[in-house]
Amino acid sequence: MKENLGNLTLELLQSINDAVYILDENGNVIQANDTFCRMLGYDLNELLTLNAKDYNASWDSEKILTTIRQLKNRTETFEIIHRRKDGSSFDAEVSAKGITINKQDYLFCITRDISERKKTQTFIKESEKKFRALFENAMDAILLLDIQSFRIFDCNPATEEMFGKSRNQIIHSLIQEFSPELQKNGEKSDELINFFINKALSGEKTKFEWCFAIADKEILAELNLYKVDINGNSILQLICKDITEKRKSEEQLNLLSQSINQSSSAVIITDINGNIEYVNDTFCKLTGYSREEVIGQNPRFLKSGYTFPETYKKLWENIISGKQWNGEFLNKRKDGTLYWESARISPVKNEQGEITHFIGVKDDVTKLKKLLDELRIAKAKAEETNRLKTSFLANMSHELRTPLVGILGCASMIAEDTKEPLTQELANIINKSGQRLHETLNAILDLTRLESETLPVDLKPVNILPLLRNSYELFLNEAKLKGLNLYLDVDEEEILAFADLSLLKSVLAHLISNAVKYTETGGVSIRAFTNENKIIIKVVDTGIGIPDSYQDIIFEPFRQVSEGYNRQFEGSGLGLTLTKKYVKLMNGRIWFNSKVGEGSAFFVELNATANKIDMSTEVTAQKSVIADFKEKKVLLVEDDPINIQTISAFIGNLVQLTTVNNAADAIAMIKERQFDLILMDIGLSGDKNGLDVAREIRSIKNYFSTPIAAVTAYALDSDREKILSSGCTHYLAKPFPRQKLIELLEEIFSE
Repeated sequence: MKENLGNLTLELLQSINDAVYILDENGNVIQANDTFCRMLGYDLNELLTLNAKDYNASWDSEKILTTIRQLKNRTETFEIIHRRKDGSSFDAEVSAKGITINKQDYLFCITRDISERKKTQTFIKESEKKFRALFENAMDAILLLDIQSFRIFDCNPATEEMFGKSRNQIIHSLIQEFSPELQKNGEKSDELINFFINKALSGEKTKFEWCFAIADKEILAELNLYKVDINGNSILQLICKDITEKRKSEEQLNLLSQSINQSSSAVIITDINGNIEYVNDTFCKLTGYSREEVIGQNPRFLKSGYTFPETYKKLWENIISGKQWNGEFLNKRKDGTLYWESARISPVKNEQGEITHFIGVKDDVTKLKKLLDELRIAKAKAEETNRLKTSFLANMSHELRTPLVGILGCASMIAEDTKEPLTQELANIINKSGQRLHETLNAILDLTRLESETLPVDLKPVNILPLLRNSYELFLNEAKLKGLNLYLDVDEEEILAFADLSLLKSVLAHLISNAVKYTETGGVSIRAFTNENKIIIKVVDTGIGIPDSYQDIIFEPFRQVSEGYNRQFEGSGLGLTLTKKYVKLMNGRIWFNSKVGEGSAFFVELNATANKIDMSTEVTAQKSVIADFKEKKVLLVEDDPINIQTISAFIGNLVQLTTVNNAADAIAMIKERQFDLILMDIGLSGDKNGLDVAREIRSIKNYFSTPIAAVTAYALDSDREKILSSGCTHYLAKPFPRQKLIELLEEIFSE
């Protein structure tokens, strides 16, 4: 019978794409198509000798036979686990139907491999768990709205805290039920919220300000409303950020600004640390700086260097004691010109008699001053020129890096703290310009070290794939902003090269940066592969290309395709020079092909290696979680007030931070208190520098092994070696981002 049935049905079964087989009433396989054979790994002859219990890993013989009897003239679909010939198993969906042929009962089965579907279902469940965790722990209020009724069906704990109501009191309500009848702009709340909801339903992300009125309390919030799809279901998500206090502060400051903005005298208001909070129009006209450039800065940027330090000392002694100070300064405008000003600086006290601010009223008295000493200025310039001749490299590094701490630090903090688009834009401009200056400085210093053969090289076996991915991600946003496609094409699981990871990182950064910079349409691709005993890295763009007349000089210092008055692209012209030298230091070579109007392709060849990789060279992502150091006592020894302000803003809320600005106060403070860490500026003014202080600290009881981290603008390798051998345990070169300083704290305190 089995043979007759097989001959009768085999051709039919083979025509079906799914895995199909037939069982007799005892569970024996009497026929199957090729798809089922491939699925289990048997050939047909082997399969026809099997019983269902041989490959059904879920059911025993009794369960199989019971199912066959129950499914007589019935159809049922169920999920079970099948076992292959090699012993491996997989999830399967079986659609089975009982049939009768020649009065004999059989089970006709169609089987599908649902392993991938199971994995997808598991992934969805895990994603839902992660979303719920983020939802519940978010700092901002989050409300989920039904897309049909627009009623709230869920909210997080932050919403309960913001509204002062429980979840049960919030859900099933409309947004307008927690709102006044009219919003601040005079529009009706119900009409306005429906307007924004309709925008969100159309797929547009909507950001707006909203006033809530809850239990006689008015809450001003910044709302983000947009439609999201979860498992095929659309909902509206509303994120609310309370900006009530922030807006009140802005309004009060604006009122103060308007009341004195028309004064004919320059007016400046600072906090108790001397950080500028307000200047009027006259101040901007007098100095040449805009408000955005000076807010948050210390007025020392106006210093010309010609006012005696004793003048500033007496000023501070007067105003911190509650007295008014009157005097004159010879200051410097933004354009570099000097001017004399007569200043009256007074403390501002609160109701408790505490000094909260200082206000300065200043008048331009340049025309009244006839005391300009040109000989003294000429002498100072001559001395400065002579100093630069003797110690140009070290001093350029120090003098440029020190203000960059304040510039980049303050710009990043302003960008993070403000929601004002113009202020954010200006802060980003400052940050971008500072980064450009920093990159140019580093490039010049590296070129100098390369030419003097003092740049250290650490060649070792490394897997360059993490670095490639990191470099790709670094420029991905920049490419998107220009409308370019950025591709990373790597087929191998690891690419092992004999290289210096730091130098290779710079090589990739220069090549990808140039490719994105000089490409206006199309895209940039990055590819890396192994070619016998060599590693090839290829960066290809569809940019402007390099004319034949420039191809022989493109690796020369300070040269670009676009030069002179018609220069179209920013940059120092050192990127390719450094790149070629770096590649040569790694015993590699670099070359390129280019055609004007079509683009360029740069190739870097390095030596491949099969040696085991030093895992310490792997590129790791930046930590985003800030550890808890609130119990740690940290002393910052720094003579630059801007750097004090910036570092205080960076970590002042993470540790118990104490600051001093000179060596004597540092020693006195250390003898008085026990600190867990000392952050030491090396270039302290006065008789003792930071290394002198570090050596003296080591002789003080209980400070023999206390970590001392040099936070300095002396950034040459020789400086680092000298510093670490003179009492300091750690080293951080200026300028640095906030995350770098936090990582230093984590490294020290984890030890």
